[in-house]
Amino acid sequence: MARDFGTSMTTTSTAPSTTAIRLAEFLPYRFGALGHRLTLSEAELRASPVPITLQEWKVLAIVADRGPVMPVEIGRLGTQPKATVSRLVARLLEIGLLGRRPKAGDGRTFELSLTDKGWRVYGELVPHARRLEAMIAVALSSRERETLEQLIGKIEAVLEK
Repeated sequence: MARDFGTSMTTTSTAPSTTAIRLAEFLPYRFGALGHRLTLSEAELRASPVPITLQEWKVLAIVADRGPVMPVEIGRLGTQPKATVSRLVARLLEIGLLGRRPKAGDGRTFELSLTDKGWRVYGELVPHARRLEAMIAVALSSRERETLEQLIGKIEAVLEK
């Protein structure tokens, strides 16, 4: 029931059942909600030696895993738009968690790496991330984990098309 606060009238609206989505059964919503629950909390991120956001943590994790890496790769791996990556990288450079150097043989592009300070912040947060992973590990058998990995791979392949 919707309420029009400009008047004392109460109105109701019922969408046709063919257009209504039951979120509890809608896989994209469920995956998003699950993903959100499986990320580091704002409290954990803010308690790190240098408070960072979840998006900044994702950039650090990508660079730690793949570095040195070009910003375009961060966008592709982190599924973030170019403008967002640019803003995140600028901030992480500014606070000293990332360093940049020209890409060998190409003076137009640069690569990013974690600085010593970046590795310290990343290292402080890794145990929290591992704790989340361990929560999943105890809930699934090794066969279920394998199946889940295969299913995730199939879904990723469909979404890349």
